[in-house]
Amino acid sequence: MSNDTTTADSNAVPTNEPPRERLLHEIVSRVAEANDCGVFDLRPVSEVVDPEALEALLIASNTTMTVTFAYEGGLVRVSEAGVEFEFELD
Repeated sequence: MSNDTTTADSNAVPTNEPPRERLLHEIVSRVAEANDCGVFDLRPVSEVVDPEALEALLIASNTTMTVTFAYEGGLVRVSEAGVEFEFELD
């Protein structure tokens, strides 16, 4: 598996967005960059994971955890350290 944890300035997440929106923006930005496409070329994250549940687990929780889910040909890992995307092996 190749790991893409890019942090290019073009992926900068606006700090004035609500936490859930910042998290979703970071997810689609990382995945779009790894797939060499635009964020609007991706299917909505909400088709594969509940954004409210993701926020509750990662943002509103006082626990340390990582959530992993399949999305757009790879695996997204979200934790307090950030968002990572890995392509799945065929």
